[in-house]
Amino acid sequence: MKVTFTIIFTLCLQTAASQEAAAAPAEIRVRVKRARQTLDVAGFGLRIAPPGALTAISLEEPKLTTARITRTKQGQWIVKWPGTEESARFDSPALTVRGQMMRLGIEPVPYDLEVIPNPKAGMDVVARLDLETYLAGVLPSEMPAAWPIEALKAQAVAARSFALRTAFERRNKTFDVDSTIMDQVYKFLHAAQDHPEWKEKIARAVGETRGQTLKDARGRTVKAFYSADCGCQTEDPKFVWGKVDNIQSVKDPTCDQRKTRQWEMTLSKIQVREKLVAAYELPEKTTLRTVQVAGKTPSGRVASVIATLDVEGKAKPFMMSSQEFRKIFSFEKIRSTDFTLKWSGAKMQILGSGVGHAVGLCQTGARALAQTGMKYDEILKLYYPKLKLWVPKNDKPSKRANRRQNNARPRFAEPV
Repeated sequence: MKVTFTIIFTLCLQTAASQEAAAAPAEIRVRVKRARQTLDVAGFGLRIAPPGALTAISLEEPKLTTARITRTKQGQWIVKWPGTEESARFDSPALTVRGQMMRLGIEPVPYDLEVIPNPKAGMDVVARLDLETYLAGVLPSEMPAAWPIEALKAQAVAARSFALRTAFERRNKTFDVDSTIMDQVYKFLHAAQDHPEWKEKIARAVGETRGQTLKDARGRTVKAFYSADCGCQTEDPKFVWGKVDNIQSVKDPTCDQRKTRQWEMTLSKIQVREKLVAAYELPEKTTLRTVQVAGKTPSGRVASVIATLDVEGKAKPFMMSSQEFRKIFSFEKIRSTDFTLKWSGAKMQILGSGVGHAVGLCQTGARALAQTGMKYDEILKLYYPKLKLWVPKNDKPSKRANRRQNNARPRFAEPV
């Protein structure tokens, strides 16, 4: 009987521990600064020390403190307080920075940071946030908070799915997601916070979709790509990043209901040559013959571009994907792969429409659909027809989930 009781008691403890871990919010590591040589940090009640060495921050009369963090070639951290002779040196692999109303330079940042060496040079700064708090900073940074609530909810589900899958893929790295367009834009402070109505909409969009993700047929959370304006049809991701089985190209039914963004870029032949010579590291005497569209995708977008240059007296073709072409000439200027290219004398003219890679959710399309009364789950189904919306059985946030878990850091196994 004693053995049976012990086994049952142990199983009960294990079950309770599992439930407790499930209740704790998943923490996500957000890289907010990359490859910095020097960090100037300011905050009230500022604490800087190796991980695990920080004492609790007192809320009684916290003082504004500033500090400068550098790292020697030998790997030693140096923390100096400007205006004083005080400094500290640490031999730890990382530093923890905590305080209230903190700033890096002039930029407001979360109160729990980790400073780590960048693998190539300098220092990275990583903020630790629970997933839903992170999404509240992503949503208004990726989609205007003034847009319809159903569009915002669709965006929240896509962003949550993207974050979870990316975090899983980087589970052995020093950060989960980047706070820039390299992954998803995250801002600690954003315009919606100054507008009560917008702030409430962001909270609703995140809260009413809490825990919801997009899954494939095998039950795996998918990296749900999205872009600003797909034009009249989304793109097949294999023409952007290679084979991606779970997302396909679909026609956007809102094409005739909204105005697709138009853009153009003009460069002289000299400027085009300079960009290509720098990109391919060619000799300075290289001359440009021409640049042409070499192929298109089934959706009508440019698939590849060919440039012909005279290198050391011989004509040499350089074939590149449309994404490589955009990278060489700036993603900000060539805003999508839906463009035409023509020469007018010694000038290359590019006329295009849409913004972004056009894979997955089309944000302007989602807005138009929401304005017609379509719900967020229907919007997601339209743009991700191969995926299923997964809703947790108990999607109401518990009181425990709303408290920060300082001592527990659930990491990402196969995301749910």
